[in-house]
Amino acid sequence: MDTIELIKKLTEYGADIDGVKDRFIGDMDLYARCFEDFFSEPNLDSLKNAMATENYQQAFESAHALKGLTGNLGLGPLYEAFCLLVTTLRDKDYSNINNVYGNVETLLEDLRRCTTD
Repeated sequence: MDTIELIKKLTEYGADIDGVKDRFIGDMDLYARCFEDFFSEPNLDSLKNAMATENYQQAFESAHALKGLTGNLGLGPLYEAFCLLVTTLRDKDYSNINNVYGNVETLLEDLRRCTTD
């Protein structure tokens, strides 16, 4: 997918493309290359494995890194979901953790689907 089409799809997803333009000094091709690496980010697998094994300290560390990455990429909906997950893990409030993490997974799948169609 070319950069223009990617930016269009990410805008529809809810990404803050205007903020990203400033952050990437207007180089949207660089942004597109950085975004292409997103789904191979090791912290995605680390988070999934940590949540499956209830290793909440590792989950916190991975989620925190992913919060920063999604923030830098301007992925608003996913960033907000990671913010909530990080806060929930930091507070050690695991009573609703599966729902909070489930929302992250849903938004990840939405992002993957919208950028690969």
